[in-house]
Amino acid sequence: IKNSGNFPEAENLALDWIEWWPCKREGRRFRGLYIMTQNDILPDPKQKPPPAPMLFDDRVSYGGWNLDLHNPKGIFDTSRPAFASHRLPYLYSTPLRSLIAQNATNLMLAGRLASFSHVVFGSQRVMKTAAAMGQASGTGAAYFALHGIPPADVGGHPDGVWSIQQQ
Repeated sequence: IKNSGNFPEAENLALDWIEWWPCKREGRRFRGLYIMTQNDILPDPKQKPPPAPMLFDDRVSYGGWNLDLHNPKGIFDTSRPAFASHRLPYLYSTPLRSLIAQNATNLMLAGRLASFSHVVFGSQRVMKTAAAMGQASGTGAAYFALHGIPPADVGGHPDGVWSIQQQ
């Protein structure tokens, strides 16, 4: 409205407050060729020191934010805590397979749409990690289109995975 030119009386208006409303932060979840779970990030959290996470052969980005868990039913579910955070002792890798949709042709995923469990989503959802996934998805999509390879066939093209990793 302000910058449209159609409402001159709004020329000098500015927002000074927006109401905050707590809500669920998760929406629709897509299935990729691989669903990353907490076992990929923390194989045995009770072991001292905890073992390092799996380093995927098709890794295309890294994450390391705490497992920042919100109750999937929202704040009105009083049977569980609304929030829990678990520090991760290591960085972890994100596989390209989690960024390729399982049941859709030529669909790449990233950020909040990528193929993760609720627990992994609590770490992968942050902006810099999501941006790295977006870069990887875009690079992968360009590679697959240029070479005429369906993304779901990525497993049969290790040279393609290597090329995507190098970009």
